[in-house]
Amino acid sequence: MVFPTTAAEAYYSWLRSALKLLHSAVYQNRVEVKQDMKAAYDRRHAVKAPTFRIGDVVLLLDRRDKPNSDRVLTHKPYKDVYIISDIICGDDNIGPSYRLVRQRDGQLVKNLVNADRIKLYNENRDSFDILNPPLSVAGALKSQDSEV
Repeated sequence: MVFPTTAAEAYYSWLRSALKLLHSAVYQNRVEVKQDMKAAYDRRHAVKAPTFRIGDVVLLLDRRDKPNSDRVLTHKPYKDVYIISDIICGDDNIGPSYRLVRQRDGQLVKNLVNADRIKLYNENRDSFDILNPPLSVAGALKSQDSEV
């Protein structure tokens, strides 16, 4: 870089171009660092992209407790069964949001829902019980008595 000393206007234009160059380099550096931090976070927390599709049956997470409720400790976080009616993704940098419809009466959920608040609902309870048999409490007690 040549430092102009002849005129104030030339110095001003040089300073302006140098600052633009500096700002663009800083911006590019911040973008690269942000991408590196996101990749490290995704690796550390095993982040997976949501795989929900239109028509999937899901449960909606609602952690709010009703005022004066006597079920604070036994609060059930997943309220009702819903069907995904639409997937909205306006920007590639932002994850999708889902429009839900309640399965029992077809009522539309007022707001869009993020993928963090829904999970797939297992409608086939028979196959679930086959894969995850219930624990036998009586058998466990008998084995403990025989060891003593």
